[in-house]
Amino acid sequence: MPLNEALAVQGDISIKIDYSQYTLEDLLDVKVNIDKDKYPENFAEIMCELSKRDHELEQFNNEIKEEAEVRKGIMKVSCSYKRVVGVFLFSFIGSLPVVLSTEPSILKGLDKFYSALILLMTGSPLLHSFRSGWTLSRHGIVTVTEDVFSFTIMQLFYGYVFSLILLLTIARWP
Repeated sequence: MPLNEALAVQGDISIKIDYSQYTLEDLLDVKVNIDKDKYPENFAEIMCELSKRDHELEQFNNEIKEEAEVRKGIMKVSCSYKRVVGVFLFSFIGSLPVVLSTEPSILKGLDKFYSALILLMTGSPLLHSFRSGWTLSRHGIVTVTEDVFSFTIMQLFYGYVFSLILLLTIARWP
């Protein structure tokens, strides 16, 4: 007998399904997609299983909230005064030979604007990293508490470019 005929013969026979083996995501998906009028017993079992798992869902949500709180706390650690001075000093010393080896020239109209714009573009992430304790890198967000090495490298990079542009602007300002 073909499958369609077998289903037609069964008619109102409801298939018993063990929903306790389903994951929470699968249960929510089945709840949305089930035909409530055609399978009221199965829908009732789904709702019963979901009510049993309410505590799991609440616990999962609480864990996510706690993890988010911890991440917020980690990302609010500002840098020490010694670190700020060290980054600026190292960046200044590193960019000084480049500035001294360039040919002297004078900045004109748009050059002054571009220098100020680049100073803002490099100074903003540097200031942000000093105040908040995190910055962006090639591999995402790095924090001073979780990845000190990558965080320091990014601060030194921003500091070097900032010092270089600042010194070049000062040296070439009319």
